[in-house]
Amino acid sequence: MNCSRLVIWGFGLLGPVLADAAVMATSVTYSIPAGSNNVGSTSSISNPFKDDVMLESIAFGSTVFSAGGGQFVPVISAYVSAGRPSINAERGDNDTGSDGNPDPFERVGLDPADHESTVPSFQDLAIASAFSTLSLMEGIDGESGSYTFSLIFGAGITDNNPAVDSVPEVVLFERGNNDNSTIRAIIGGTYDAPVYAANSVTLDPGAYKASGIFIDTFEIGSAQELSVIGLDLNDFGTSNTIWGIEITSNGGDFYGQFLSPEDPGTQLNPNVPSGLLNPSGTIVPEPSQSLILILLVGGISWFRRR
Repeated sequence: MNCSRLVIWGFGLLGPVLADAAVMATSVTYSIPAGSNNVGSTSSISNPFKDDVMLESIAFGSTVFSAGGGQFVPVISAYVSAGRPSINAERGDNDTGSDGNPDPFERVGLDPADHESTVPSFQDLAIASAFSTLSLMEGIDGESGSYTFSLIFGAGITDNNPAVDSVPEVVLFERGNNDNSTIRAIIGGTYDAPVYAANSVTLDPGAYKASGIFIDTFEIGSAQELSVIGLDLNDFGTSNTIWGIEITSNGGDFYGQFLSPEDPGTQLNPNVPSGLLNPSGTIVPEPSQSLILILLVGGISWFRRR
C-alpha cells in the first residue's frame, strides 16, 4: 500500500504524577494510507489530520514496539459502566472510508447518524470498534460530566520486568492534555464486575508529553494535539496478568488504547477469559487488523461541535 511516513522525536521522562515507571516514547512513527482525505503527510494546528493516521511504531529508548512485531494487542470488548450520556465513539471529520478503513460505526454495521446513542448495545459496540484499529483518529468523545468505561484486549500481558524499568506495558495518547483521569488495570472477574490490580493511577492535566500530532474529529470544532504517556505494570502494583483497563474521566477524549509487551512471549494466548467479554460490546477484528493497538487517551472537553 502506498503511504507517507513521518517520525516524531523528543518525548521525555515524566514527573511524580505517577507511581514508579511513567515514561515517554523517544519516537513515534505513523503512516497516511493511500486514498486518505488528509492534506499532506504532516499536521499542524492550522492543518490537522482529519482522516485516518495509522500508528506504525513506538520506541522507548532502544526498545521498539512495531505494528508488524506482534507487540500491539487489539481491543475486542468495551463496556460503559457509568455516565453513558457523557461518552460516545468518535471518528475523523473527513473519514469517508476512501482509504480502506471505514469509520468505527460502519465497520460494525451501525448508522453513524446515531453516534450519540446511549443504547448499551450500540454504544459499547461502537466504542469497541473505535479501538480495534491502529488509527489515531478513532476513539471516544467525552461530553461534560464524568464517565467510566472498560476496554478488554484480545490477549493478556504480564510484566516483562518485575523491577521498575523504562519500558511500559500500557501506552496512552491524550488529546488536549487538560482532563483528570484515573486508570485501573483489570486482572480478572467479569465484564460488569471486574477485579482490579491493587493500585489505580491518576493522571492530571499536564501529565502527558506533546506528540506533535494534531487531529480534528467529528465532535470537535478545532484542532488539538495528541499527547502521550507510558505506564509500567509496577504503577498498578501488580505482578498478575492484566486483561484490560478501566478509565474514569471528567470528559477526556481518548483515541486508541494499546497494551504493549516488550517481549511478545509475555503476551498470553488463548484470548481473554470469556467472562470478561461484554456480550453486547464485543467485536471480532478483521484479519487485516489482527496486530493492533497500544493505548491512546484523549482529553478535550470543551471546543465541541453541537
